[in-house]
Amino acid sequence: MKLSGNPFKSEYKLKQHLDSDHVEVPDFPKTVSRFDRLIGFLGSPAKDPVEATIGNDLSVVFHVSLLVGVPILSLITILFMTL
Repeated sequence: MKLSGNPFKSEYKLKQHLDSDHVEVPDFPKTVSRFDRLIGFLGSPAKDPVEATIGNDLSVVFHVSLLVGVPILSLITILFMTL
């Protein structure tokens, strides 16, 4: 089925309602300043380095090393602080 012409021409109330809406579009600068680009770069989220290890063989090694290494380093630190 092919539409020819304006389908809203016969719908007077709908056309009147659509014509009553007015939208103002503000002017946006087409180019972004270097300062704005720098702020956008500094404000963008960083990539998570741990995310690359999730789901592969290094994931298990990485998480086990964290679970074992952190308490051991804490105990060593406490031991040296008490001496």
